[in-house]
Amino acid sequence: MKYEIKAIPLMSLVFSAVPLVVSVIGLIAGLMTFVIAPSPYIEPMTTTSRIAGVLIFAVLYMVAIMGIQLACAFIYNLFCSVLGLRGIKIDLVQAEEVEDAAE
Repeated sequence: MKYEIKAIPLMSLVFSAVPLVVSVIGLIAGLMTFVIAPSPYIEPMTTTSRIAGVLIFAVLYMVAIMGIQLACAFIYNLFCSVLGLRGIKIDLVQAEEVEDAAE
């Protein structure tokens, strides 16, 4: 079955697992930046300030990346609906067909 993505609802990006995944990635990056391999400027920071830095970094990272994703989805919707360009085409195959083809 072939499907075409004509629009990406912006609220589906906001109220899904995407912000949580981006937050976890930001948390890992914050840990790398402030705890695991800090720069010489971060060395004098206390443990409490490092934890605060990791949490602030994770939140700001999530806000920035989600803003970029929402802007990209908005532009995609604009191109597909207003300009009439084709959307992304996806070819889906049912699971039985894949299992039969493997045998």
